Amino acid sequence: CTDGDGKAEKVLVYRDALNCAVSGLAISNLMQTQTSISWAPMDTASKYLVVVSKTKQTSFYTARSDPGLKVIHRANEPAAFIGSLLPNTTYYASVWAIGQATSFMGSLVFTTPAIFIPSG
Repeated sequence: CTDGDGKAEKVLVYRDALNCAVSGLAISNLMQTQTSISWAPMDTASKYLVVVSKTKQTSFYTARSDPGLKVIHRANEPAAFIGSLLPNTTYYASVWAIGQATSFMGSLVFTTPAIFIPSG
């Protein structure tokens, strides 16, 4: 196929590598006031946005972690430490991959253990 100049034209294919959701979210080391979360890395992600809140956050543009929570995350690592959680509380964790574009959100819900007070 040519455009009349006698040279063969190239067909370019664009693949939006971030046109999918972050997947594989998991909780580990869940304690009363802290936990770690991880997810499957995305080859095309240069960094991630990690948000933890008592209310579900679904918009990349407005998502914010609850005040006082410590979300410790290195830009391109598929894991984060979450500190200063409240015991016996349900939290929503949301993660977006960020590169040339923003991915769809991956999310999970977790509840911190209650504080055990021995009777007696």
